[in-house]
Amino acid sequence: MFDALGAGDKTWSLKTSAAAHRILDYWIVEELRTGHSVIGESNFKKDLDSKRFQDAADKYDASLLQIMCKASGKVLFKRWVARIQTGERHEGHAEAIGLEQIKKDLAGPYPALQLSGQLITLDTSDFSTVELPELHL
Repeated sequence: MFDALGAGDKTWSLKTSAAAHRILDYWIVEELRTGHSVIGESNFKKDLDSKRFQDAADKYDASLLQIMCKASGKVLFKRWVARIQTGERHEGHAEAIGLEQIKKDLAGPYPALQLSGQLITLDTSDFSTVELPELHL
């Protein structure tokens, strides 16, 4: 999105993020409409995204499986800083808001979406300890 529309300030970054999510929504609905299984991944937010996904699942009689990956705010911040330091993160993400604000934002909480279906929560603070549960589809 940033390559096509350009980078800007944090407000612009949020607008392009919202546009990217609506494109993802469209793709998800089109896949469900044609009877396909689909996986969508993003930093979805309970209050903004739950109803849209549940409505699509209800309309197309889709079973939902939500995998919620989480880690402590401290671990998330460390990972975020490491990504920034690679120099490969697109400038459109507007990290100019400052590391202290990012640290505050990553402190959470990030509740799971309110959806029917199975919820799997994985703590990825230490990848070597992650155990994938048996799926019941």
